[in-house]
Amino acid sequence: MTMTVFENNMDQIPQDIDGIVAIGKFSGHQLHLFEKLTPAVVVVDYDVLVGGLDCVLPDFVGGMNQAAGYLTTHYQNIGLIAGLELTTDGQRVRDVREKTFLNALKDRERYNPKLVKVENYTVDGGYKAMKELLAGPESLDAVMVTNDAMAVGALRALHEAHVVIPDQIALVSFNDIESVTCNLYPALSAVHVATDQMASVAIELLGRRLADSELAPQRVVVGTRLMLRQSTPPEETNS
Repeated sequence: MTMTVFENNMDQIPQDIDGIVAIGKFSGHQLHLFEKLTPAVVVVDYDVLVGGLDCVLPDFVGGMNQAAGYLTTHYQNIGLIAGLELTTDGQRVRDVREKTFLNALKDRERYNPKLVKVENYTVDGGYKAMKELLAGPESLDAVMVTNDAMAVGALRALHEAHVVIPDQIALVSFNDIESVTCNLYPALSAVHVATDQMASVAIELLGRRLADSELAPQRVVVGTRLMLRQSTPPEETNS
C-alpha cells in the first residue's frame, strides 16, 4: 500500500512504514525522523547524500549554466528573479539555481546586483519581483526566473507594463511544467526538468534500499535541457 502525506501532516506517517520517498527540502531534524521510521528513505529534489541518504536531483547546475550561456550570448543587461528556499519546517536553504546563475553572470562580466530580486516561490512573488525590476533605473533586456510559478507572475507584470516579449525583454524559466509554460502567451522558454524520469529513479532507488539497507547511499542527477519557445527569440534571429 502507498500513502501520500503532505508537509503539514507528517505526524500521520505510519510507524510501521516500509519506505519513504520525500519530495522537497527537509531539515536535518525532519530527515532524522524519517530515518527513525525506516532505513529506506529517498529524497527527491534535495541533495542529502552528505547525510547518508539516497537522493534524486535535476541537474540544477547544468540547466542554469545552459540558460546563462544562452542569455549572455545574446543580451547585456540580464536580471534574475530567484525564490526564497525553505525546508518544510521553515529553515532557509540556499538555492543552487541562484548561486549557479549569478556565478555564470560574474564569469561573463554581466553581473549587476541591482538586477537580482529574491521573493517567495509563488506567482505573487514573481509578480512583485518583476514590478521592482521594471520600476528600477537599470536597463533590462532579459530575465531568468528560477521556477514556473514565479515566471507566471513575472509575465503578468510585463504584460501590465505593456512590455513586448521578447522584443523588449526576454524571459526564461526553470522546471518547465509544460501544461503551464506551453499554454501561456507567449509560451515560456524554460529549462526542462524530467520529473517523470526522476520519479522512476526514486522508486528504483527505494527498491534497492529495501532489498539491501547496507548499500552505500547514492545521488542520481537527471539531466536538464533548455527549451526555447516564444518568450525568447529563435536562435537564428539573435544577434
